[in-house]
Amino acid sequence: MEWTRHTISLAIKRLDEQYRVRGNERRRQVLALHIDGLKSTEIAGRLALDIETVKNDIRAIKRDSHDALRTTIRATVANDELVEQEMSAMKEIVLR
Repeated sequence: MEWTRHTISLAIKRLDEQYRVRGNERRRQVLALHIDGLKSTEIAGRLALDIETVKNDIRAIKRDSHDALRTTIRATVANDELVEQEMSAMKEIVLR
């Protein structure tokens, strides 16, 4: 379980850094609030954004998070098959 937390944490940091480099401060803010457990409506209110903008950002964050997690895992295993195995194992752990 500790490996899972650590790997997810690294992936989130990677994603945050990608958004920083791209100059996407709004998405960084949405990411941080979403991780803190705020709902879309709460994020929209806190950041004074349209709810659809927040929902679009969260969809993009989820897609980008998957890619960041895959990249993070890929750096620790020997091949793509093992990446898939680790992704599946991680999903099982998180969904418990």
